Amino acid sequence: MIEREPVIVNQPGRFLRLFTELTEFNVAAVKLEFDGSAVPGYYSIDAIGITDSETPIDLQLELVPNVKEELVSERLDERVNSPYEELKPILSPDGKQLFFGRKFHPDNIGGIEDYEDIWVSDLDTVNNEWQEARNVGEPLNSDGPNWVSSITPDGNTLVLLIGNEYDEKKKKMFSGVSVSSKEGDNWSQPEKLNIDDFYNMSEKANFYLANSRKTLIMSVKRDDSYGDRDLYVSFEKEMGPGQPL
Repeated sequence: MIEREPVIVNQPGRFLRLFTELTEFNVAAVKLEFDGSAVPGYYSIDAIGITDSETPIDLQLELVPNVKEELVSERLDERVNSPYEELKPILSPDGKQLFFGRKFHPDNIGGIEDYEDIWVSDLDTVNNEWQEARNVGEPLNSDGPNWVSSITPDGNTLVLLIGNEYDEKKKKMFSGVSVSSKEGDNWSQPEKLNIDDFYNMSEKANFYLANSRKTLIMSVKRDDSYGDRDLYVSFEKEMGPGQPL
């Protein structure tokens, strides 16, 4: 075990290398105990890597081509941000609507006991300002957890990929994926997306539907996962729903 005395680091970040004596064990994981209250200020760790190589690890960042490097973050005002928890923001393809989840808000379908509902804010293109966010309501929201995973352009229709399966008759939610399309001002009743051999052993999941609507990428935990959640892909069958993962 390696122990280090906490000190104030007068720099925005650093790359710290720690070397240990060679052991007879194959190391698969590292346990880190971090005391954030030891020194004043805010400190965090972005990533930890281990290697059995004698060559020191160097930090190398590979940026996607054409990514703008001079980006400045700007906090949205109280019309979007509230005292409640907002998460998973997703822009519509035309950039004029911002969808996000809002937890335990009194205006959620299930009130303050409602874990998460889908909310949206519209962009005022004249003043370039986001308008007061609103709950999108039914049928996308219920008294169960609702969120947006991805939005796909489909001609004049937006396809909203939303978490969980909706059972309209039983008014219940089940683990899975549903799709809702928007034509005009209305969203269709979410329909279950059938995926052969789909299951998830994690409490969390993420999904992304390609623009062609023929490829679904998901982050789930299964028996054949390497650790926690892994990336899996499902392709649309010619005569039906997705083929086995």
